[in-house]
Amino acid sequence: PDVVEEFKESIRNAEAVVLITPEYNRSYPGVLKNAIDWGSRPYGQNLWAKKPAAVLGASVGSIGTFGAQ
Repeated sequence: PDVVEEFKESIRNAEAVVLITPEYNRSYPGVLKNAIDWGSRPYGQNLWAKKPAAVLGASVGSIGTFGAQ
């Protein structure tokens, strides 16, 4: 889809990536999983490889977002 191609072009052109996510049932949301998967496909064209990245999260719970990170 066009939106995926635009997303992949954004990753390709970025110097680094920051992923910010809420915790969702001790994991990260499915939408984020899909985005990560789109960026890693097709085989041999993983846009995440060697791309500096950070993961941030926010939660009202006492253990923070350990499950999402």
